Amino acid sequence: MTRARDIASATTPNANAALLATFPHKNLIINGAMQVWQRGVSQTVAGYGSVDRFQMSNSTSTFTTTRQAFTAGQTDVPNNPLYYLRCVVSSGGAAGNYMFMSQGIEGVQTGAGQTVTLSFYAKASSALKVGISYQQLFGTSGSSTVSTNGVAVTLSTSWTRYTVTTTLPSIASKTIGTASDMLRLLLWLDSGSTYNTSSGSIGNQSGTFEFSNIQLELGDTATPFEHRSFGDELARCQRYFQFVSQYFEYSIGATGGFGTPRVSFTTPMRANPTYTVTASGGAGAVSLNGFSTKNVSGFPIGYGLSFSSTSSGYIYFDATASADAEL
Repeated sequence: MTRARDIASATTPNANAALLATFPHKNLIINGAMQVWQRGVSQTVAGYGSVDRFQMSNSTSTFTTTRQAFTAGQTDVPNNPLYYLRCVVSSGGAAGNYMFMSQGIEGVQTGAGQTVTLSFYAKASSALKVGISYQQLFGTSGSSTVSTNGVAVTLSTSWTRYTVTTTLPSIASKTIGTASDMLRLLLWLDSGSTYNTSSGSIGNQSGTFEFSNIQLELGDTATPFEHRSFGDELARCQRYFQFVSQYFEYSIGATGGFGTPRVSFTTPMRANPTYTVTASGGAGAVSLNGFSTKNVSGFPIGYGLSFSSTSSGYIYFDATASADAEL
C-alpha cells in the first residue's frame, strides 16, 4: 500500500545495522543532500557517473545530470545545502522508453513488512510527475525480485517538499542470497506505458527535474531532514566507491625481481571492489614490465599492486585507482 501524505513532524527512529552501524542515523539514503560527487559533476550515460550512490538508468530516452550550486542564503530548501541535482530528460516517447534514478540500500530486510516514508525537495520546469517505487532484490541465488506499485507526485515549478508513505512487502518465506541483496528506491522521471505499474503511470515526459534533501526513514511520518557532515557522508559513500593513490619507492636486486606493494583504502569497502588503476613510474634505474592488481584476501581494506622488472636498481612511482563496490 502506498499513499502520498502531507508533511508531519514526529520523530521515528530506525536501525539499519548494515550501513556503518557506528554512525547512528535515521536516513537510509546515503548522500541525500547531494554533497559528494567523487566521479564527476555531470553524466549523460547510464550507471554511476556523477552524484555518489545514485544510479541513472534509461532506455532510448536521454538525460543529462549535473551538479548545481544553491545561492548562498537561499531559504527555499532549509538548512543551507550546498548543492542539488539537476536532471534534464528528453523522452523517447514510446511504450518501452524510460529514465529513472535509484539507490540501493544494503540488506533486503531493510523495512521489510514495515511502513517507510520518503521525503524530498524538488521542482521542475513544468508540472512534471515523479514516480516512486521500490524493489526488494534478494541477491545472488536468492528469491526473485519483488516490486511495489508506483505512486506519482506532480512537481511544482518552485522548491516544495513532498512525502510518500509505503508499506513494503514482507520477506517471509523468501531466500536471501549470498551477496548484494538490497532494498532499492526508484525515482521515475520518464516512463512509457510498459512500465505504468512501477512508475505510477507518469507517462512519457521531457523537461528539467531538480532534487535535494532526499530522505527515507522507517515509520509513517516524514521528520526533518537529517543533515550529516561532509566527512561523515563521504565515508558512507567510500564504502561503495573511492579513489585511492599512493607513492612507492623500491630497490630491485641485482637480477631483477618483483614487488607487491599494498594500497590501503580510506574507508573499508562493502566488498572486494573492481579497480581501474593508473600507475605512472619506471623512474630511476629500473624499467617496469607492467602492473596488475589483486584483492587483499579476506577483508576489503586495500589492494596489492604487483609489478616486475628484469633489471636492478632503484625505482619510484605513483599509483592511482578507483575502487568500485557498488551494489
